[in-house]
Amino acid sequence: MNASRTLATTALIVLLALAPAALADDGSAGPTLSASTSRPAAAASPRDQAMALYHSVDELLAHREFDAARADVVTFREDHPDAAAWTRSLDRELEVLGKPAPKDWSIETWFQGQSDVVLDGSRPTVVLFWEAWCPHCRHEAPRLEALYERYRERGLQVIGVTRLTHDATEQSVREFLDESGIAYPIAKETGALADYFNVKGIPAAAIVDHGEIVWRGHPIRLTDTLIDELF
Repeated sequence: MNASRTLATTALIVLLALAPAALADDGSAGPTLSASTSRPAAAASPRDQAMALYHSVDELLAHREFDAARADVVTFREDHPDAAAWTRSLDRELEVLGKPAPKDWSIETWFQGQSDVVLDGSRPTVVLFWEAWCPHCRHEAPRLEALYERYRERGLQVIGVTRLTHDATEQSVREFLDESGIAYPIAKETGALADYFNVKGIPAAAIVDHGEIVWRGHPIRLTDTLIDELF
C-alpha cells in the first residue's frame, strides 16, 4: 500500500468516526474473558464493513466498472443490513457515473487559473466542490494542490468551485487562496454545477474523463491509484 493510499484509508476512518451518532456502530464489546481464555476475533463493525465497501467500489470505478460497483452496493446492503446506513452517500455518487460531462459549467467568476482550463471534457479533470467557511473543505482543498502538482504535467486538471454560501465572500475566498498557496484554478458557480454532479454536501469531488463523469465521492478517497488509471 503506498503512502497516498495509507493516508486516504486513515482519513476515511476518521471521516466515518465523525459521522452522526445515528449512524454509529453498535459499540458492543463482546463477552468478558478471563486472562486464561483466548479472545475470539471481533466481528467487523458496521463502520468497518462500510469502509471496505467504499474501497471495493473505488477499485471498480478506477476500471470504469460502473454496473459492477452498483451491484456490489446492492449485494452489500442485502448481506449487511446493519451497515447499510453508512453507505447512503453512494447512491448519489453512483447515480451520476457515465453521465456526459456538463456542456455548461455555470461559471460566474474565476478567481484564478481561467486561462489554464479546458472545459470540453477532453482532459481528465478533478472537480472539487468546497466553501471557504467549511473546515473540512479548508483541509481538503490544499491537499489537492499536491495532487495537482504531481499530475499536471501528465495532463490532469484540478478545478475548485464554490457557490459562496453562508457568510463566504469573494474576499474570504481570495484570502484563503493566498494563505493556503493553492495554485489550481478556482471559480464561483451558480449552483447548477453542484446539482448536475448530484452534490448535496461538501467537500465533494468528481472526476471527468473522456467526456463523462467517471467517479464521484469525498475527496478523502482520491488516491494516486485512482488517478493513475486516468493515464
